[in-house]
Amino acid sequence: MSPLGVCLAGKVPPGHVPNYLFVRLNSMLRKPNGKVIAITCIIILVLFCLRIVPIGASPIPFIFASGKGMDINSDSGINYSVYFNDAGAAHSGNHWTWIVRDRYLFRTVEFSGFSDPGVRYSDLPVVQKDNEGQYLVFLNSRYGKISKRVRFE
Repeated sequence: MSPLGVCLAGKVPPGHVPNYLFVRLNSMLRKPNGKVIAITCIIILVLFCLRIVPIGASPIPFIFASGKGMDINSDSGINYSVYFNDAGAAHSGNHWTWIVRDRYLFRTVEFSGFSDPGVRYSDLPVVQKDNEGQYLVFLNSRYGKISKRVRFE
């Protein structure tokens, strides 16, 4: 039997020092133990959850009441997705809005705040422009009319 076959079989010939890491790794690959399976499942679950709910968003409203809006681009070429918290007939007032950036393995909320219903239903633009550049307009509360401008680059 070859030295590789001896190491794979777990038998050590006299006078031979085996590569214990190789033997241990091989035994884990042949019959994975519960810890390896549990850690792998946890990593897959966390990555899956981070793809569904962006970092910075509340999970329950985002999963059950969010609606995808349009995609917007910044002047620097970054693509953002717009999501609105819209519970349908149960909703009243201004819409909570998430501006989400996709970062391959996960997504992050870059901007958030209340938006006018006109923005939600595409009557008003999400990104507004003036001489100073692009900006987002958010309202101060669910029923408020006072707006704040957030620089969008």
